[in-house]
Amino acid sequence: MLIGIHLPKTAGTSLREAIDRTPAQKTTAYLYPDPPGISKEQLLAEFPKRHRKTQLIYGHLRFGLHRDLGVEARYLTVLRQPLARALSIFRHHYRHAHSRWHELARAEGIAGLFSLPHSHFTMTRFLATDTDPSGPDDDSYYSGDALLALAKENLATSFAHIGLTEDLARDLPRFSQLIGHPLQVERDNADPQPLAADALSDNERRIIDDALSCDFELYEFAKDLREKSLLAR
Repeated sequence: MLIGIHLPKTAGTSLREAIDRTPAQKTTAYLYPDPPGISKEQLLAEFPKRHRKTQLIYGHLRFGLHRDLGVEARYLTVLRQPLARALSIFRHHYRHAHSRWHELARAEGIAGLFSLPHSHFTMTRFLATDTDPSGPDDDSYYSGDALLALAKENLATSFAHIGLTEDLARDLPRFSQLIGHPLQVERDNADPQPLAADALSDNERRIIDDALSCDFELYEFAKDLREKSLLAR
């Protein structure tokens, strides 16, 4: 089984739409809070009956779902350069009134958003573990060497492919091979007025760099893994 982790603001929606335009959509379960997705609880309840028909699970989820399902699985995901992703995350919450952090983004800007006591936005958190031993208010759970080490180990041992938003066209042949159908990606959910990095103040850049320090290291690690994988094929 394949499990696709859709990291927010990494062109994951575009990849999902590409999958949905192929016959693979008939054997894919989407985990999202809104249609076409279902909740993790619903998937776990239905999985004993539908698992023979499910070849791909894709959505906003953290590494480790295979343990809850009791299956062996390989993962795939797409990472994005952390600063570019941070700018996109901010703009998303700034633009969309329904988002959890809309008021904060509007009132305090990007510095306020990335000054939260613990980061809700790191790729490292998604890729490390779905188990929360310390509780949501323990900052150490969302950052630090231990979490980064887990994410690196998972990427190195459990992922069939790691894509990059900045070079997604180069990843499509491998993703197509894994899905079993040719994928054609059309960029979706794009910001009509993206925020440029050079518009940040020195303080804003420092806050982002501190909040996403683990992601900057993980991104470089993932780039090396991806390059070795592509060269080996």
